[in-house]
Amino acid sequence: MFARLFAVFSAASLLASWLPVEAEVNPATEAANWTPVLMKSVEPPRPFTGVDGVKNLVYEVVLTNYGRKPVKVISFEALDKDSVLLSLTKKKLADNLTEVGKTDSADTMLQPGEVGIVWMNISLPENYKVPESISHKLIYREVPGNEDAADFGAVTAIDLKEPIHIGPPLQGSNWIANNCYDGIPHRRALFPVSNGLYSSQRYAIDWTKLDDQRRALTGNPTKVESYPAYGQPILAVADGTILGVIDKFLDQVPGIASKDKFYPGGNTIIMSLPEGAYAFYAHIKPGTITVKEGDKVKRGQVLGYVGNVGNSSEPHLHFHVTDKPTIFAANSVPYAIDNFEVVAKIDEHKFDSEKLRKVPVTIDKPAYVGKHQGQMPKEGSIITFSN
Repeated sequence: MFARLFAVFSAASLLASWLPVEAEVNPATEAANWTPVLMKSVEPPRPFTGVDGVKNLVYEVVLTNYGRKPVKVISFEALDKDSVLLSLTKKKLADNLTEVGKTDSADTMLQPGEVGIVWMNISLPENYKVPESISHKLIYREVPGNEDAADFGAVTAIDLKEPIHIGPPLQGSNWIANNCYDGIPHRRALFPVSNGLYSSQRYAIDWTKLDDQRRALTGNPTKVESYPAYGQPILAVADGTILGVIDKFLDQVPGIASKDKFYPGGNTIIMSLPEGAYAFYAHIKPGTITVKEGDKVKRGQVLGYVGNVGNSSEPHLHFHVTDKPTIFAANSVPYAIDNFEVVAKIDEHKFDSEKLRKVPVTIDKPAYVGKHQGQMPKEGSIITFSN
């Protein structure tokens, strides 16, 4: 999911770009500028707008300690020229820096040879002009040592293309958008596959459903039929071609995911989209897929029905859009769903408890309740789709 790594400007040229023109140095005679921590972005971010009207830039920066000493990361900033777009320090830094191979990154320490991932979620005001590029400023301290050092790196360019425009992947009301770009599980699913680093699930959504009484569970929690999403029709989000179908896995008992790292989606469909991207549908009910490889489909056509197959804890539809027609070795592309309504938002602190007790879930009414066009839902939004 981490296709190509972006080149990073050399520390010397970046440092020079931050100095006044008259202070530029001759690179043929300047002293070596050692930068033990290298910065590379996985992929240039593509802006998109959420239902709250905020423009978002979502991407990852890989930090690698090539030095001989441990390095403590003090802060990490994203800048539009002199404007700070995002500043990560202390707890925010610890929450957004993952040291590869570790479960706890609270110390923000990179040992020699160690790699860290900085998860960047930049929110821009609605009237803010998206910059053409973003620079990064890293403050770190070698250990042992008492002095902080600063290095500068850059995302060479922001991908200013529009998000992929799609129709709804489901129909009807009471659909909950789970694990969105402003959540964690999909957002941080950065994997080494096919000799590359890919984030195919950066903008993925897990769609679960409430019944008409606002319950997320209506019967025995070990039965797939007790979940309102189960058996609901899955729709083609655009006119396109079916590129691949997997339909060989059985439904599982809810709460017991397959943990199959080769086919985490279980029964899946990949279809082409008109704008040079690909839609991925996962966890489809066995034996219900209505299309085969090579079929031409129309927007709104039923492709199959929601199941509980693969790396799935309960019946739901996993949906995302990528730049290549593969399960993992592709990068996620932001998409904008036409014609839907946000009717409420779940109270996520109470949701799991209320689901198990089979009672109506507690909801909030955020400011962005209402009809939307060409935007992406936020975490926990309760959606009604207009087909």
